[in-house]
Amino acid sequence: MTRDRNFDKNQIELKALYNSGTASFVLTGSQMTGQQMADAFVRAMPSILRCLEKFHRPFVARVTRAGKVKIHLTSSGIIRKLK
Repeated sequence: MTRDRNFDKNQIELKALYNSGTASFVLTGSQMTGQQMADAFVRAMPSILRCLEKFHRPFVARVTRAGKVKIHLTSSGIIRKLK
């Protein structure tokens, strides 16, 4: 989990993500307290679990303040950004 919204522009971070084979969840809301961030991830947990079951890793998903989850990059999308 991260709040770094520019990670997908950093080749080193993308390469590390791809090589690790992990699922990453990026919190997109800004100016949130720690409690608000925790609340967003708690609301998102059912969707996060579905993503973990449905999508091949590595992938990146965005999590909104409201707890909505949307896939941002699949493994093939990460590879395209690494070229």
